[in-house]
Amino acid sequence: HDIAGPLQNATAHVAELERLKAQVTDSISSGVMLIDSETRQVLLFNRSMEKLTGVSSGDALGQSIDDLLHFVEGIPRDEFLQQLRLHGEVGLRKLEIKTANNEMRTIFVRGQQFHFSDEKRRGTLFLVEDITAHDRIVASFSRYVPRSVFDRVLSRPDSVEATTRSDERLVVAIAFKNFDSLQQHTSPTEQTQILSDFVNILSRHSQTAGGMIKDLRPGGALLALPSMPTIISKLVESAQGLFDEIGKIPCPDGLAGMRLEASIGIHVGIVHDCHFGGERKMAFAALGDGPRLAWSLQRTAEPGTILASPAVADLLEGRAFYNSQPLAEGSEITEGYVIVDDRAETRQTR
Repeated sequence: HDIAGPLQNATAHVAELERLKAQVTDSISSGVMLIDSETRQVLLFNRSMEKLTGVSSGDALGQSIDDLLHFVEGIPRDEFLQQLRLHGEVGLRKLEIKTANNEMRTIFVRGQQFHFSDEKRRGTLFLVEDITAHDRIVASFSRYVPRSVFDRVLSRPDSVEATTRSDERLVVAIAFKNFDSLQQHTSPTEQTQILSDFVNILSRHSQTAGGMIKDLRPGGALLALPSMPTIISKLVESAQGLFDEIGKIPCPDGLAGMRLEASIGIHVGIVHDCHFGGERKMAFAALGDGPRLAWSLQRTAEPGTILASPAVADLLEGRAFYNSQPLAEGSEITEGYVIVDDRAETRQTR
């Protein structure tokens, strides 16, 4: 029998399937890379992978993965190899990489080992997602609203329903004591620079303590931290450094000789994260006794001091408290504690 015809047809059919497979692979938005586990050669490298790494498929195919990684920085090669040996897979990881084009990208990557059809050879398939744009959007908007609010909006993009989430937190209110003078003697541009320095200092300190800025107002900010004694102690220990940093914010010529001064009020209480509004405008506010009483204590506190509520004092466990001048008559909190280093000084109402 003449088998040339059927063989030719079969060969053409296989070639067509290979072309179709290549087209499908290249149409996938995720980066796809297949590696021979024994020889470590790259067997598949789709178009999305080219865009992600800055390496062409022509340069990647047939090359050792070790040689390929010379062009891409930020891949934990040894860690991935160990995971593949122990578990046969690389769990989902978020990485910051530098591509062959010197571009910084944020990616999700995961890998899975499998056996080829002959059961003798093994391969590792890697899938890579480029989340650079998403992370930039998150980072940009998180500068203006708390990350928790942004995540909630992303999870429910079509919802304009008002929501409230309540937690007990250590609430820290901090503000300039001489902000009115600052406004009177500086230009809007100078005020913007001073406030930018102020927010940068607070962001650094709040992140160190594991908290976040919940609310910003001209010359002041509200921080929410875990309500744990260790966090309060850390806040007390770092307070003087915080005040010193604020005092070193450069003052413009109109404020020559003036030192920027701030005070802090802290209270442990309920914080209501309120997300409210409608289709045209949504807004966020941190409400509740926690923020309200913290701001009240901050306004009463002298420059360069921390005024704490009794609820905070109860968590300080063993610190000494000393009598001092009273709080204002009619204050909702009947006594406060001026904290000084590892001691605290009581301020009581008459």
